[in-house]
Amino acid sequence: MAVDYISALNAGSGLNTTQIIDSLVDAERAPREAAIQEKIDDANIAISSIGELKSELSTFNSNVAALDGQTGIVLSSSSSSIIVEKIGTQPLTNFSHSVEVSALAEPQVIEFSGFSTSTDTVSLGTLTFTVGTWDDSVSSFSANSDYTAYSLDVSSASTIADVVALINNDTNATMDGIQASILQTDDGAYSLVIKSHFGSDRELQIVDSAGSTFEFSSNADSAHQISGGVDATLTIDGISIKRNTNVITDLIDDMSITINAVTTTQQTISAEYDETSALETMQTFVDELNFVISFLEVQTAYGKDGGEDGALAGDPFATQLQSYVRNMTSSAIEGYGANPLYLSYFGVLTNLDGSLSLDTQSFKEYFAIAPENITAITQSSASTSNSLVNGSVYGDSFTPGSYNFAITDSTTATVTDEDGVTTSLSDAGGIFIASSGNATGLNLTSTSSSTSGTAYVGRSITKTITNYFSSILASNGDIDDKLDLLATAKVDYAADLTDLDDRMKSQRENYQTQFSAMEGTVASFKKTGDFMTNFMESWRAGL
Repeated sequence: MAVDYISALNAGSGLNTTQIIDSLVDAERAPREAAIQEKIDDANIAISSIGELKSELSTFNSNVAALDGQTGIVLSSSSSSIIVEKIGTQPLTNFSHSVEVSALAEPQVIEFSGFSTSTDTVSLGTLTFTVGTWDDSVSSFSANSDYTAYSLDVSSASTIADVVALINNDTNATMDGIQASILQTDDGAYSLVIKSHFGSDRELQIVDSAGSTFEFSSNADSAHQISGGVDATLTIDGISIKRNTNVITDLIDDMSITINAVTTTQQTISAEYDETSALETMQTFVDELNFVISFLEVQTAYGKDGGEDGALAGDPFATQLQSYVRNMTSSAIEGYGANPLYLSYFGVLTNLDGSLSLDTQSFKEYFAIAPENITAITQSSASTSNSLVNGSVYGDSFTPGSYNFAITDSTTATVTDEDGVTTSLSDAGGIFIASSGNATGLNLTSTSSSTSGTAYVGRSITKTITNYFSSILASNGDIDDKLDLLATAKVDYAADLTDLDDRMKSQRENYQTQFSAMEGTVASFKKTGDFMTNFMESWRAGL
């Protein structure tokens, strides 16, 4: 309710100074507080939006990273007896090999019989296991230097079940792969069976320090051996191969070959570019790009026809991200040959709304001509213009592009980058390695002691994307810096509110001082008025 201050003054009554001061202070405080609170609200919205941006970009980055290495090459085998799988990080090159398996790797099998129950006790003391090779007559043993003889202590009155547990549960490297079990061979007849590592050079010599029950070190004990260790034997393109395992990882770079049965005829293993696989990878890549393009478009859009702005409209950081994605889709991909590649070569088109589409027919036509170029999308790689020199690249410290190389002898080679800077390569037994400069990570393998040419080193577009987004998503990256700035701004705004409280408190005290002085003046005026009134009344009465 409004106060009639004039009437109050005329009436000589006291003023409600508290209400007056509250009204004055509130009138000053309200617009200032509203302005600060609006800044706080904007900061909270920005923090929420940047947090959502971080989450979405993290998902996008993980999905793109999963595409790295998918070169469109599909491994296959003509027989279920031979399984081929990609391992390692380097791209597979297309190949085809004829394979025939004549023997699988098998372990040595040793039987210790004569037990009436599975809980028969033994008193063995120490069992010493040595890995190596027995000759055909089991008369001599040669230790394998890759393994150290290992001893197990078997306590007095241990059961054969205890011995099995000791062997199977031991974590020593020598014992890793050695297996023990108990078999009931007949009524009241039990055997302890021990299997060695696979392969002819990983058989066992077992010596019992307490007696001869477990001794297997002479011809007299040959009856203990059921079968000796056998190497896997196969031919690849007519070349004989032997391994002490059925999972072979050191035959073809970045590929494992698992053999699980003998073959009666030659089989084929191959790695070939596959249109369907490459197309699926490309479509997934385009879909992921469209996701981030659409998300950024919504976040940075300005409202039209009275519509609301996107949460990050006008935000320079979000705009920077948007520009990066747009530029990336049209940028040259360097290092995959003498000429740069572009996404458009693979049938990737930019639509009017900024989104991307994949022209399947265009992709198929280009893939048919140059299937190896799919690596520009999903696999960093190196190649050369010289058929005598193979190139590969490791790590991610290189600058994509072309490098002139010169191999002057068996131990000396250099590369020169596009700026004319020449770097010497390290010799690593026939492999020349760039350990510094723009070509860091480039490896050159030559069949000639003196030759030259051009090496092309390319970083895949998926790797380029993940490098960029990983840097801004890192704990000390651009997004966290942005969030830190917003959090700091909120603290500053809260401090502004505190300062406003202090200023308004001081202003209230000023008003109180002023109104107190006014009250004193009004009281004085009233006193004088009362005096004059009494004086005049007395004067009139004397007339």
